[in-house]
Amino acid sequence: RQRQMCIRDSPNIMQAYIPALDFLGASGSVIATLLFVRASIWGWPISMIAILFNIVLYWQKGIYGDTVLEVMFLISCAYGWYTWLYGNASRTMPITSITKEHALTLFGIAVVTIPLTAGLLTQQFHSDVPWLDAITTILALQAQWLTCRKIIETWVMWFFIDALYIWLYTVKGLPFHSWQYAFYLIVATAGWLR
Repeated sequence: RQRQMCIRDSPNIMQAYIPALDFLGASGSVIATLLFVRASIWGWPISMIAILFNIVLYWQKGIYGDTVLEVMFLISCAYGWYTWLYGNASRTMPITSITKEHALTLFGIAVVTIPLTAGLLTQQFHSDVPWLDAITTILALQAQWLTCRKIIETWVMWFFIDALYIWLYTVKGLPFHSWQYAFYLIVATAGWLR
């Protein structure tokens, strides 16, 4: 009987940690972003720690698409940290603009994968925000790809995605993450203008 009580009450115990996870994940992500702006290698490990807080937080809040997205970001951070430590500094990638073909391809992928992801989130995870979670997840993956390729339109996509994240995290009761993405709106605007 005690075992059953512990299992039944464990979600309530975890709920008590939601505000701390919200604060730690959001503040760690902002600190990492500021370190990246300064081209500091310490942005990578701090980002990875923030991502771990966010994975637990998003799972607890039922934002399952973002949970998967954070796992993918964790992998990309490990890769980025490695390349900054051991990569060849003489290799550079120019900033370019997206081609019409790539834009149409990304649009087509989004049109197909957003409804599929929303359906999966509804049927398998019983998400209460399946469409908003699906849209932000798929578009963030696309924007991350544009960022990795140094395609200038990434800033426009991130601006739109950041605005949606403010809404999502407000709906899910995560004020620190909402403020984090409000800050990211400013960063996306500055990045575009720069």
